[in-house]
Amino acid sequence: MNKKTTFAVVTLVSISLLVCGCISSPTPTPTPAPTPTSTSAPTPTSTSAPTPTSTSAPTPTSNETSYQDTQWLTTVIADGSAVDNDLRNVGNAAQKSDLTALSIYANSLSTDSQKAIDNSDLYEVSPDLQSAKDEYKSTMVDAKQEADYINTGLEANNKGDTQSATSNINEAATFMNSSVDHSNKYKILIATYKSKHNG
Repeated sequence: MNKKTTFAVVTLVSISLLVCGCISSPTPTPTPAPTPTSTSAPTPTSTSAPTPTSTSAPTPTSNETSYQDTQWLTTVIADGSAVDNDLRNVGNAAQKSDLTALSIYANSLSTDSQKAIDNSDLYEVSPDLQSAKDEYKSTMVDAKQEADYINTGLEANNKGDTQSATSNINEAATFMNSSVDHSNKYKILIATYKSKHNG
């Protein structure tokens, strides 16, 4: 790697260390909710998305709400933890200049963030939680873009195209910054929701 690419990777490491822990949130207070339903909304830049998983939940009765806030929050915690772990691994691999591990962890980040998007889309949340859900999805879309740009940059670097490698790594850093911004908004919205509903 030349100095420009090395600088770009170091920048990526610095930003990724800021991101770690930004996505998942504390465990919500459980309450009964209905089972998730699929939506047909397309996800941006989706390539080969993994099959979404669903969680088991009681079938709603006519007295229960149709919103799935608690189950969505539970899903977000699990999927957000996986993405946080991927971001830590990306940062560690970049810090060590281990480009093979960086590629592996960027692939994992791409897969896990797409899974988080798909899983989130399975749930219908209340209007009080919809803005947080939107910010969460934006966080994950940006994390996926970040991962995809990292891999594109690494491929260019392997071909000796350091200009393209640097450009792609810089794009990854841009998406990482955007992901952090959305994550911070998400956390504020979740805190507001929890203070309103658990306080």
